[in-house]
Amino acid sequence: FDVDQFKNFDPMAMGGFGADHFQNFDPSFMGTFDAEKVGNFDPMAMAGFDADKFKHMDPMAMGGFGPEHVGNFDPSAMAGFDPDMFKNFDPMAMGGFKADHFQNFDPSLMGTFDAEKVGNFDPMAMGGFDADKFKNFDPTAMAGFKADQVGNFDPAAMAGFDADKFKNFDPTAMAGFKADQVINIEPQAMAGFERDHMTNMDLGALASFDINQVVNLDETAKAGIGDAVPEFTDFDIDVRKEFIGDEGLRLGGVGSFEDLVEQLTGTQTPEELAESGWETPSDAIVFEETAPELGLDSILDTLPSFNLEDAFAGFSAEAGAAAAEAAAEEKADAAAAEVAAAEAAAAAEVAAAEAAAAAEVAAAEAAAAAEVAAVEAAAAAEAEAAAAAKAELEAAAAAEKETRRLELEAAAEVAAAELVAAAAAEAAAAAEAAAAEKETRRLELAAAAAAA
Repeated sequence: FDVDQFKNFDPMAMGGFGADHFQNFDPSFMGTFDAEKVGNFDPMAMAGFDADKFKHMDPMAMGGFGPEHVGNFDPSAMAGFDPDMFKNFDPMAMGGFKADHFQNFDPSLMGTFDAEKVGNFDPMAMGGFDADKFKNFDPTAMAGFKADQVGNFDPAAMAGFDADKFKNFDPTAMAGFKADQVINIEPQAMAGFERDHMTNMDLGALASFDINQVVNLDETAKAGIGDAVPEFTDFDIDVRKEFIGDEGLRLGGVGSFEDLVEQLTGTQTPEELAESGWETPSDAIVFEETAPELGLDSILDTLPSFNLEDAFAGFSAEAGAAAAEAAAEEKADAAAAEVAAAEAAAAAEVAAAEAAAAAEVAAAEAAAAAEVAAVEAAAAAEAEAAAAAKAELEAAAAAEKETRRLELEAAAEVAAAELVAAAAAEAAAAAEAAAAEKETRRLELAAAAAAA
């Protein structure tokens, strides 16, 4: 055959050629094929084309290839394609390329892919792209990627993405990113992420960002992470601080509530506290020691001023709930039958805090006000039984000094942890201060502060 003969072949006759035929064709024949002839090629015959043959094809003929043809291309023949050819491929044909095909592509070909072509890529073929190839993509083509494609990106290839590329990603595609991928994203590229990108990303992937990456996020993107993440336990301490900001560190750190309790009870060293996110000592509440021989008025004068509304203002609804739950567990271990009423009050406080939204501190304040009102009402009842110890302690604030002292001492002997739940009430603090032993009073007041 010569070129003139091939020009006159019926397009339908192309389907009769097999791979062994094409292998023996002179490369110069390839220029005689148009899109119609190419569309009639037997897909199984594609293995007969090598790089030299593809190189001689008319770029306009590429539109005849379908995914079934492309899937049978010899991966080593990819070197025969140039950008002009790829611009003319049917977007649907992209689904035929496999990972080993993309691995053999010249990076310069990547710029020919638009969003439509990208959207037709086989998700399993994504592993064929490396950083150099992604670097050569048109940023607007990123809009074609879907979550199932993103999930198959080679983690090492993430370095090929810059801010312009990430900015053009469909937010729903973010769900495909995994932790081992995001850790390889260039810090400067983080500036391309917007709020919707962050809210659609997997929590495990979000927790994998380090501080060098997070500082480059747009503020709205940071806010998106805050809205998407229920709690930041898995995040690095430095990353937590970046999200919260200095103005939000009302308790002096970003560690867990359990570590804050450790700080208040003095069982952790400053170094240990810094590692857990509580590098700023919590010294807002100072508990002074009081000798037991002092009168009740003197004891009351030494008690710290403790405002539940101010205390709860530093907690989100979730943090308040966690604190109340921890206090309830402590009381369950130490309290006797007489503290049942105090435990119920704590449980009510937990329920109120869990129901409140993160930004609605007013709900927590209302719960605190309700607790104080319950204490005052119980005091008015002047209960005389040991089972109503909490109510007697609260009523003691209005009763005669000697009666209050006796009631508080009786309650302290059987309900050491009851003062945890009554921390906000001056009567509960007075009962604790009136305890027989100075050290017992100090520890109980510290526990009351922790409960708040």
